[in-house]
Amino acid sequence: MASYKILDDHTIHFHVQPQSSHGVVFQADYICRYDVDSQGVLTWRSTTANNISVAGEARFIAISTTQTRLEYKQSLAMDMTVNRLLAALIAPLIKKGIRDGVLDYLKRMKQALESP
Repeated sequence: MASYKILDDHTIHFHVQPQSSHGVVFQADYICRYDVDSQGVLTWRSTTANNISVAGEARFIAISTTQTRLEYKQSLAMDMTVNRLLAALIAPLIKKGIRDGVLDYLKRMKQALESP
């Protein structure tokens, strides 16, 4: 994450660090709206039509006083123009970046919801 800016109580503008591989650079820049429903389910979706679309939800379910189960799902769609050979080369890097960023993303969203 390069930076983010809280626009209001339910909206954040994310500016993601550029990801580069084999001459292709991708940099996500999007606005995301998030809400928590009466059941405590956190949902989010991008509200801009830039180069990435994001949507998801997270449920934090108390198992005991010291344990919480997290149920998480997210979808990402990115606009990138690459040929097949290059796509095969960068796919593992993109997957790793997404996987590594998921936990960090959820931590930030939780902190944002808990802060006054």
